[in-house]
Amino acid sequence: MKDICLKNMQLASAFSNHTDIISAVSSLSAQLAGKVEPSFMVCYYTENYDATSLADELKNAFPGIPFHGCSSCQGVMTDKGYHIAPAVALLAIDDLESSAYGAYYQTFSNNSPTAESVTQCTVKAVEGAIDSANRKGELPSLLLLHASIGNEELIIDAIKNKFGFHIPLIGGSAADNGNFQHSSFLTDKGAASEGVSVSVFYPSTSISTYFSTGYLPTEIYGVATKVKGRTLYTIDNQPALEVYKEWIYEHSGKREVGHYLFNQTMAYPLGRIVGTLYEKPFYKLSHLLRSTEDGGVEVFSNIKEGERLYLMQGSSELLVSRASRVVEAAKNENIFSFPLNGGINIFCAGSMVLVKDRMDEVCDLLRYSYRESPFICPFTFGEQGRFLNEENVHGNLMASTALFYANTIENR
Repeated sequence: MKDICLKNMQLASAFSNHTDIISAVSSLSAQLAGKVEPSFMVCYYTENYDATSLADELKNAFPGIPFHGCSSCQGVMTDKGYHIAPAVALLAIDDLESSAYGAYYQTFSNNSPTAESVTQCTVKAVEGAIDSANRKGELPSLLLLHASIGNEELIIDAIKNKFGFHIPLIGGSAADNGNFQHSSFLTDKGAASEGVSVSVFYPSTSISTYFSTGYLPTEIYGVATKVKGRTLYTIDNQPALEVYKEWIYEHSGKREVGHYLFNQTMAYPLGRIVGTLYEKPFYKLSHLLRSTEDGGVEVFSNIKEGERLYLMQGSSELLVSRASRVVEAAKNENIFSFPLNGGINIFCAGSMVLVKDRMDEVCDLLRYSYRESPFICPFTFGEQGRFLNEENVHGNLMASTALFYANTIENR
């Protein structure tokens, strides 16, 4: 057996806890120097950094290099560790001349854009990213999505309609430290707090992706009977908040659910079946935000009337190991057994908060699954990915990954 080794894509990560943006970017640049000559960069950062200033400084330090990223909740993670805020991190991809990458963004005109406006902005962002990569008319191997919260399903539908099918996609909704006022995204074209940003990958190597929940269904379920937007008013024709409280009590014996649900309900999201594999269902999740005055609950993802809702449960052990299990599952899609070069992980901020005191364990497990190769991971307020039925989905409390492989071909 003989390996024919082509020049390979190389990845390298860097991080900084400097609060001064110039110092932080200088540190990032110094860490990457001599390791890679970036073709593209992924950047995640906490709310401590002004996105526009950070984008400008990255453009100064890496002229002509496309980049894309978003703000992350309370920290970021790389193969070098779990980095508590203030923190900024880069994953640099050094690829062959035959590869291409591009990023673009569009802002919404206001905080409540119409469906038509969201669709138009998404299409413009996708087309702008493809134009930036100089690959007009070619399908990308991967699309990375970062948007403000609230319109993710519309954005995914617009991307599907643009290409005619669900192109491989991962993403996460921009997050802050929990006040929902300081999230942002950035590209080499600029930065914004409201809108949609996209990057497209035309790499020289193969990519595999995976998307998963890490939560298990209980035996408790009901049907969504009144929904408007992202407010669930009734389950089985009863006030949704009261039903949810009874479900929690029935399952756990606890009656601790109050008005603000974000932190209280991370362990018990609502799940919906979106497909099956070998007769085993897989779920997308909705995280509860707050109750309404009329007994409803606001959630972070769209629910349709008539959908069956399952009370899901998560444990610390499941969530600690989830990110590495998602990487292992994505590696199983690597049918030619190419060596792993590194990747991008998306990890829900809510899940991170649940296991925050064990994030070093999460990172250690990821390092083992990556075999010490570079990776980067933000903590987001909504996750996007591609299920095994090849459908792109937005959900909450989820985990998503995209892995990059080396150009090593085995002759047998």
